[in-house]
Amino acid sequence: MNLQEEITEFKMSFELNQIVQTFHNGKYNDTVREVYAALLSLNVGVNNVEKVVRTVLEKLGGLKVERLPKRTFSEIMLVEAKALAQMQAAEAMLTSECNTLHTDGTKRGGHEFGGVQVGTSFGQFSLGINEMVRGDAESFKLLIDSVLTDMSKILVKNSDANLCKESRSKLILSIKNMMTDRHIVNQSLKSLLEKMKIECLPTDDDTDMDLIKKMSAINGFKCNLHVLVNFATQAESGLKLWEQNILESVDCSSFFSPSCCDFIRASTKLCVPGADEEIWLWFTF
Repeated sequence: MNLQEEITEFKMSFELNQIVQTFHNGKYNDTVREVYAALLSLNVGVNNVEKVVRTVLEKLGGLKVERLPKRTFSEIMLVEAKALAQMQAAEAMLTSECNTLHTDGTKRGGHEFGGVQVGTSFGQFSLGINEMVRGDAESFKLLIDSVLTDMSKILVKNSDANLCKESRSKLILSIKNMMTDRHIVNQSLKSLLEKMKIECLPTDDDTDMDLIKKMSAINGFKCNLHVLVNFATQAESGLKLWEQNILESVDCSSFFSPSCCDFIRASTKLCVPGADEEIWLWFTF
């Protein structure tokens, strides 16, 4: 082999080493799946995962990529991840002594979205977030029912209808508490979930209905921190008004706004047991 042939062979070998092998024996290797999973977990969009991987390899590593999965591959990985997450949450709910359901809703661009989480003995699990028709209690109930039904199907092999129904009932009956904000929707939602639990309990003509109601009861906990969190916004607005009055007016009576008393009194009623506007306990708040 002369020198020219050696140089040519070296160039071919070097160029070959510059190409990242991602596909072997009819499938993508495990490293590709691992990289895609990591990027998806970092909220990289399914449309951009391929572009991100290719750009990083070419710009930083000077490497060419043989082939990379397209958008469908990323979408399937998200579905797989959701199924695994729901399976993990379902198993935790069924083995936990006391489960607390968390719900919350928001509106973006005229669309209603609802999210569901559950607190178990093994930690917090996110069950899902979906778009809803409305932000009322019935829509939240349908959302929860849909999520728990999907979880029950994952737990059951071959999706047997009777076994899925039994698994769904176990998940619903495992809910002992609710933690929500003070929106009026949540009180109605609590009643709807208790009715769902009653429907899941086996009954006959001799069943004691008082016992059924006790077994279906859900402890409703409400978060009082919303008042304190929103206090920052209210305080900022009040201070701006106070500052404006100080700079523009010499009348001391205009420095004080009665809305401040109203807000403090309302906060006290939420945070101090037995406090109301009649006993004037808010002065010591």
